Amino acid sequence: METTHPSPLGRAALVYAVACVLALLVLSRAQAPLERFGALHPGAVLLGRDPLAGLLWGLGLGGILAGSSQAISRWTPWGRRLSRLLARIVGSLHPADALLLSALSSFAEEIIFRGVILPYLGLVVSSILFGLAHVIPRKGLWPWSLWALLAGLCLGWVALATNGLLASILAHFTVNAVGLLLLAERSD
Repeated sequence: METTHPSPLGRAALVYAVACVLALLVLSRAQAPLERFGALHPGAVLLGRDPLAGLLWGLGLGGILAGSSQAISRWTPWGRRLSRLLARIVGSLHPADALLLSALSSFAEEIIFRGVILPYLGLVVSSILFGLAHVIPRKGLWPWSLWALLAGLCLGWVALATNGLLASILAHFTVNAVGLLLLAERSD
């Protein structure tokens, strides 16, 4: 009798879904994010003062970050190693699953790092923590954490510039969706 093991991506989606709920609970109770983003309520922290500007900034920054990530994965030895490692982990991920995982991970991470941590610890410290959260414990892959730190600075800057998280969530989603969709396509 053959046993099936749950997908690690299914567990990741569950972890991110729980993280989303917990982060939203913290965001709904915390005062510093409201003050930092000049918002009257937590919903305004998510959307920012001008949702259309957040949408445009998010898609633009997301395109730049996704493009740089893909260039790194094609043109650097460590980027190619990372891409192969992630392709093995992702396997043959269905595009709908890739989009769901991208949405959950970007939403949770942006609420945690930009919505909660940034107002209390600042842009630089929240970006360093974001980079550390993206450490891959494999030889020669440390530049990925440095890239994540720089991306965290950009995501934090756009959140502050638009007074909300919509732009950083959309940018982060774009990076994750492009990366996961291309990895899933390569593994077919």
